Amino acid sequence: MAVKEIIVKRKNGFTLIELLVVIAIIALLLGVLIPALQKAKEMGRRVVCLSIIKSYGTANMIYAEQNNSYAVPFSQASTHVGPLGYWDERWPENMDFRNYLSLSARVEINDDGWEDPFLLPEELMCPAQRYPKTEADLNEVNAALGWKIRFSYALNTELWAKGSANDLVNWYPSDKKYRGHKLTQMKNPSGKLMFIDSNYYQSRYERSDYRRYWDPFGDTLNDRNWGQIAYRHSGGASVAFFDGHADYYKKEKVFNTNNPVPLTNIKNRYPDSLWDVE
Repeated sequence: MAVKEIIVKRKNGFTLIELLVVIAIIALLLGVLIPALQKAKEMGRRVVCLSIIKSYGTANMIYAEQNNSYAVPFSQASTHVGPLGYWDERWPENMDFRNYLSLSARVEINDDGWEDPFLLPEELMCPAQRYPKTEADLNEVNAALGWKIRFSYALNTELWAKGSANDLVNWYPSDKKYRGHKLTQMKNPSGKLMFIDSNYYQSRYERSDYRRYWDPFGDTLNDRNWGQIAYRHSGGASVAFFDGHADYYKKEKVFNTNNPVPLTNIKNRYPDSLWDVE
């Protein structure tokens, strides 16, 4: 009896099992690669943020060189008619500092000038910041605070908050005297925080308490968390120091949980050495 040879031809394509194996391998690779890519992306944002905040520190060093070693003051009597007229001038309004920061003397937003100095362009903001950036966000801020603001970095105002008797650092310089820190008289300027990741233009030690501010609020700005330190970079923040250099600090290094600050009677405050510029 002749045996017929049966030839089975395989159709082009993959079987279901082969497809499932390929999908499983791709899923495994994605599970390994995506966290690594996200980490690399975050590291990139951190590097950019450090570069930006260092430009703030560098601008301050240039300012000090031109002003008898005085750092840009938080507040000084206005010497010209600026965006706020002859009101006491905050550091974002300081025209010399703005020029050293390569920022135009005035950011035009088609208003009456009140908010102009406090709405910085995106190139001077932390790339990891999520809020506030859009006009809708700014309208929410305006509703909460009564004015718009777009900032990524705050100036350390801990000394002013202490109510120091030092004549150079009163809040409102109505007597026209210059207010600022003299770098040549500072102890350890390389270890003293000047600018730090934030959601406002000023901040103090207690606002770095991540348990009270960053953890519950995240990257927001409202009437309860203004001036909070923003730990946007894997639980840490970029810091610029009074000597001009910048570094990355984890939140546990910025705020000492063993040294909380009273929320009342702010003169009885004992900030850690990072914040205390006296």
